[in-house]
Amino acid sequence: MPSAKGIIDHITKGDVLLDLGLSPEEAASLRARGELLVQIQEAVKSRKLKQRELAKILGAHQPDVSNLLGGRVTKFSLDRLVEFASRLGMKVQVMIEMPSAPRKAVAKKSRQRAA
Repeated sequence: MPSAKGIIDHITKGDVLLDLGLSPEEAASLRARGELLVQIQEAVKSRKLKQRELAKILGAHQPDVSNLLGGRVTKFSLDRLVEFASRLGMKVQVMIEMPSAPRKAVAKKSRQRAA
């Protein structure tokens, strides 16, 4: 629905990455890489590292450092970002959560067990 200024308003369904057409797997990967990239950027900023210094620490070429600092998350695999974080002395941990069962399915299973 157009707003007063002619801009089309869009309401997300709850996950903007899925709304953009990414698969759930692609969205999960992008989220993980994005979070790791932000943490790396914050570490670099707090240490006040220059690009040349960062390239040496990471064992990376200048264009990669530029992409990293520019937030171009699609340029890096999760493995590469974990490697960068490790070279910066960061500890990387992965947390995986199982989705909770929908309430209707749980209620249905409970009724089936009682029968």
